[in-house]
Amino acid sequence: MTQDEKIKFYISQIKEVIPSAKTVLDKKELAIVLNTSSASINRAIASGYGIPEYIKGTKSNGSRVYFPILEIALFMTNQTIKVA
Repeated sequence: MTQDEKIKFYISQIKEVIPSAKTVLDKKELAIVLNTSSASINRAIASGYGIPEYIKGTKSNGSRVYFPILEIALFMTNQTIKVA
């Protein structure tokens, strides 16, 4: 499976798990997709490790964090470990 095929696969899986997803997910939705807790997502954001690239909200909603679906798919693709 090529990199592009993996990305398309993960995007389709994300949209299947979160049918209302358009282009970004919030922390709660990301936790569902990655099968983890919101607290784990918050810890990963604080440490800056083990989390897809994200967009911080503007001044009016600065506490909000959005994860582009493409970045989530890339993160999931790059986290795959190749075995013999």
